[in-house]
This record gives sequence, C-alpha cells and structure tokens, in this order.
Amino acid sequence: MFSESPETIATHESFADLTVIFSLLSQLDICELAMSETKGELHRDSFLSGVAEEFGKTMMKSGCLRNANNGLRLDQVGREPHELSQVLTGAIYDILATFLDGIFFFFLFLNSILFFSRSS
Repeated sequence: MFSESPETIATHESFADLTVIFSLLSQLDICELAMSETKGELHRDSFLSGVAEEFGKTMMKSGCLRNANNGLRLDQVGREPHELSQVLTGAIYDILATFLDGIFFFFLFLNSILFFSRSS
C-alpha cells in the first residue's frame, strides 16, 4: 500500500535532507570546516544546515532551498510536504547540533587542560 499523504511525503523529504547532513558529517574535513565556520556552535546557520544551496541559488537567486536550523513547529507551516518536512528536519538537526556542540566544547576543555598541564 502506498500513501501519498503530505505527512508521508514530508517524512521522505526530511530523511533525504538529513541523509545529506549526516553524509557530510561522515567526512572529518567537513566536520572541521563546519565547526570552524560556526565557531563550534552548530545552531548558527551554515553550509551544513543549509539544504540544497546550489538549487536554492539557481531557483530563488538566494540562499538555500531549506534550512535545517529552523526551530519550526507544525502550527507554523502549511500542509505542503516540503514545508512539513522542515519540522522533522529541524527537530533532528536541533538534537544533532546540541549533541555535537557538547562534544566540541568537551574536547576544547580537554585540550585546554592538556595544554595547561604541559605548561606547568
């Protein structure tokens, strides 16, 4: 059975957007670039949170098609699947960014402890 409900299509779109984000994060150099660009705060807009930048620039002449760093709720979007998808994508991106921000600051903390212990 195949469902063509807006929610089903939105889930598909969200998984596609999240697959791009997770694929990017599987590459160490991309992780380093994202942390550098956001100064370790992935809740800032960046190339990582911007989905389909090339397509967005071509079609809309600005920015990205969708931004995963959005904080949207269901009551803030319409029933169009691409709009609905932003809610799930934003929620998962928020969890991911919070988790990675914590790891980044933990490693900064460890690095500073190691630096100061070597200095003494």
